[in-house]
Amino acid sequence: MHVGNVFKEGELTQASTVKEYLTVQQEGKRNVSRNVKYYNLDVIISVGYRVKSKRGTDFRIWARQILKDYLVKGYAVNQRIHREQIGELRQLVSMLGRVHRHEALSTEESEALPKYSGCPDSDDCRKPYRGEGYYGKGRGEPYQ
Repeated sequence: MHVGNVFKEGELTQASTVKEYLTVQQEGKRNVSRNVKYYNLDVIISVGYRVKSKRGTDFRIWARQILKDYLVKGYAVNQRIHREQIGELRQLVSMLGRVHRHEALSTEESEALPKYSGCPDSDDCRKPYRGEGYYGKGRGEPYQ
């Protein structure tokens, strides 16, 4: 009833939310095969919000708490990643400033530079390239 209404009212489409699988099971001495419909999470949530019963209410309480936890934890993870990226960016700017001032980099910093520059090989990164590319055609050849 509720699942049918979800599709009939156009809330969801069967093509994107339902998959039929052939299930084989033994009943007595014979194997019986049946097509069984499996519904994705969108259908489960939609039906859970339509059912007006104690079980439907329990589902909505559970779903709301899970969603809230994921949103809060996801936000916290994104904030942590953002802080780490800012820290890496600050470290990179600091390293580039020292390179620009011709100050020595630590071994760890010099090994990390290819990671930020996109160079596949650290030896290639140490040879400035002045050929075609970033600065246009005819701006010079790679240093030897």
